[in-house]
Amino acid sequence: MPVCGAIRLAIFNLDSTQATTFKGLPIPANALAVISVVIAGHYSQSQLLNSFTGSPFLLILLTIILSLLMVSRIPLLSLKVSNLKLKGNEGRYILMGFILISVAILGVMALPLIIPLYIISSAISLLF
Repeated sequence: MPVCGAIRLAIFNLDSTQATTFKGLPIPANALAVISVVIAGHYSQSQLLNSFTGSPFLLILLTIILSLLMVSRIPLLSLKVSNLKLKGNEGRYILMGFILISVAILGVMALPLIIPLYIISSAISLLF
């Protein structure tokens, strides 16, 4: 993960096309993905989440997936907002809606869903 983070940072610093969108998972989003699984596992009584955090295989798989997402060329939303108008911010509003709904339904169990919701919102925003 640190190697892919370094590669991702080098690519980001050299790529001038990433002013309004990112290509690949940003490092802070990667950190949020890892921390959210730990926090949700600690505060949740979910057997599913506890079995996930207790499985070395699944944690290694998560690490590999997140590492590859960092160096991928998948276009993802930048959360930098220049205005609050709907036009141009569709993906950001979709992401906020997804997060609010999932937190209202799942509580702390929704934390690990933030990054997958971020990726889905980014894909939806490409349609606009």
